[in-house]
Amino acid sequence: MCADSFDKTHKRACIWERMAPFTPHQLRHYYATTMLRWGAKVEVVARILGHAGVGVTCDIYRHMATDKIHREHGRFVPLNGHPG
Repeated sequence: MCADSFDKTHKRACIWERMAPFTPHQLRHYYATTMLRWGAKVEVVARILGHAGVGVTCDIYRHMATDKIHREHGRFVPLNGHPG
């Protein structure tokens, strides 16, 4: 299947499912974000994505760490009555 044919098929499938078409890069980003949210090690994700180093992955997905910090803070902050 050539790239043009794949692109047309993909767009038709998205329209059929009433969803906005997405790029392969967006799918890659979703995949990596989901892996990290579910607890995959950043080293593993960096290797799968083919990044030059873990630092590249950390820079791109830094927002994940910020979200996790806020979640953990809300979960364990003493003001919420957490036993420790």
